[in-house]
Amino acid sequence: MREVFLLELEDITKNVENALAAWCKDFSNPAPTRALSRAFHTLKGSAPVIGATQLADLGRAAEQAAKHAGRKRNPDQALIDAITAASHLLPQWLHAMRHSQPVPDGTVRVTRLLQRAAG
Repeated sequence: MREVFLLELEDITKNVENALAAWCKDFSNPAPTRALSRAFHTLKGSAPVIGATQLADLGRAAEQAAKHAGRKRNPDQALIDAITAASHLLPQWLHAMRHSQPVPDGTVRVTRLLQRAAG
């Protein structure tokens, strides 16, 4: 199950990176925020299956932030920064899980940042 999840996390990471790049090019286009929401929704649902509850919490907060972002044509910098920070954490999570390392630093901080930005 863990190996399947790691492959899924790899896909999620790529999807988030691509959607984030597209969103930052055109904040008025709702398609990238929908893609971000879907990717983070998948993460929220899949991570608990292997016991990665902090990653699921990050996914939940990022999904809500992406949905909030989708309702704004001109998102504030805090929202952009929070979603970008979540995106940057995903490769760290992938590396940590592949190498049996601890939860990446900043996970709780970024989760709180996302919650405030979407608040």
